Amino acid sequence: MAHPMIADEVLRILTAAGLTRSDTTRKLIACQNEIPPYLKQIIKQLLTKRESKVNKESGEIKQDTFSKLIQDVHEKESKSMCVRLFKDAADKFTQVPVFPQALARFYYIILTDYVNATYWAKEAIKRDQKNSFFRDTLGQVYKNQLKKEIATSARDILRIGKLALEAFEDEIKIAEQEQEPGMQEDKVINTSTIFNNRGLFGYIEVADIIFNKLTCVNTEWANILTQETQTHSLIHPQMSEEHKSLLMTLRQRLEVRFEFFQTYLTYSVQAINKKDPSYIWPSIKECYQKFRKKECQTAWQILQEGMATTFAGLLSTLEDKSFSELELITEQWRKMYEDDADADAAQNYILAKIILSQTSSASTVPIKELQEILLQFWEKQKYDSSPEFYLLAILLFWPDGAQPPGNPNAPDLKKCVQDMRHSYKRTYQKHLRSRYLVPLFFFGKEGLQRLVYRSRLNQTDLNWLTNGDESVEIEGLQRIRGEVRNHMIFVLRENNEMEVSAHNPASVYKSGLVSFYLGFTIRGPVAFNIRYVVSAVGFVDR
Repeated sequence: MAHPMIADEVLRILTAAGLTRSDTTRKLIACQNEIPPYLKQIIKQLLTKRESKVNKESGEIKQDTFSKLIQDVHEKESKSMCVRLFKDAADKFTQVPVFPQALARFYYIILTDYVNATYWAKEAIKRDQKNSFFRDTLGQVYKNQLKKEIATSARDILRIGKLALEAFEDEIKIAEQEQEPGMQEDKVINTSTIFNNRGLFGYIEVADIIFNKLTCVNTEWANILTQETQTHSLIHPQMSEEHKSLLMTLRQRLEVRFEFFQTYLTYSVQAINKKDPSYIWPSIKECYQKFRKKECQTAWQILQEGMATTFAGLLSTLEDKSFSELELITEQWRKMYEDDADADAAQNYILAKIILSQTSSASTVPIKELQEILLQFWEKQKYDSSPEFYLLAILLFWPDGAQPPGNPNAPDLKKCVQDMRHSYKRTYQKHLRSRYLVPLFFFGKEGLQRLVYRSRLNQTDLNWLTNGDESVEIEGLQRIRGEVRNHMIFVLRENNEMEVSAHNPASVYKSGLVSFYLGFTIRGPVAFNIRYVVSAVGFVDR
């Protein structure tokens, strides 16, 4: 019914007459005639639609475990009646996967019956093999079985753990093949408006449980899982080759998933006012630290300990690292750059120096020095590089204006912006689709100090930048000039112009001169807080 008060009153009358919620629902499901689509949808919503609530303070979204109907039947009638409802629907609608999926969830969450949960989770997958979200349920069944059942032997832990890891691996594989609607390719088997990262997180959770369980059996398992040793009496000849392979590769696979989330959570959030669940990153970091080798001897091991082996990892160090820790990280990237002389090492060394300059003006190096490092690799990298490499080129060459005199290899910023967008599409669009790309830096003062990392701005300033009116002035940032034409916004610099994205497309409602604050996401430069100006008098891009 459209109005909840009317629905509640009708429900009260039916209950007083001795007709329970489950009676009414079973009568709907048992309809002998062909069930019309609208009624089928109603039954689906009654049994499977879970309400979501947004925490106003944190912005986190919390979803109910089951639908309101199932929660009421569970509370006022019985668990067995909930099972009966799900089974009736699964038997009636033999092609619909959500009913066996919901039944599997009820079995493992409420009844801790993992045998039946596994059966129905597999039935849901059988009904839709192209959807990664149904595969997640099977992984969750095995994960919870591994977590809650008491296992006294390493063999039992590895047996269930292997099933859970394989289920999440299958989910990851299908999720990687899914594309957003309208972006289908010949080999795409399904579409989804969001990228399903549950398999990646589930894999990390299982790895963490395996570590905890095995080290409870024998603390020496820690040395095997961290690969401090590859020969140990615990790895006995009777152990299956599959379990040995799992032990030898788990740490490397975990590191790949850790780096994914480090990038995913550094570059984006669910939405501008919706954060990712607060437990995700701490859980991932805790698991990663367990599997890391304890002795840090090489530069790379020191960077692993500091969780600064990637561009995104370096950016996140500004949130929780001391100045001395940042100095140590920068020194390791200097060694890596001087030893290897490759583009990735150079790129991360440059970023480390920029980050260090954010914490102390005494650590600032001449911007020309960093430009020269990047230009060593520009000719080879400029046509097909990562978004991070293009971002550095834009950050380094934008503040000082035109190209260095007499240097024909210096970046063409207009083309650099275009190439960065194409690179983002190739590299990250699939994983970050539908998410809000956070600004990593803003345009500020002189030299490297013109690069203002987002954590240096307070939340009020960030809110003004994204939602404030056009009269706002942000201390430490600098407005630059631009022009709107045909609902596109261009930065005007001397005789050049570059198109940038508008943070709020509604702000470019007419043609004319504008000023704005310039931010940089992993996709490219973005104009924030766009203000239309009457004339260009006194309007200087400094």
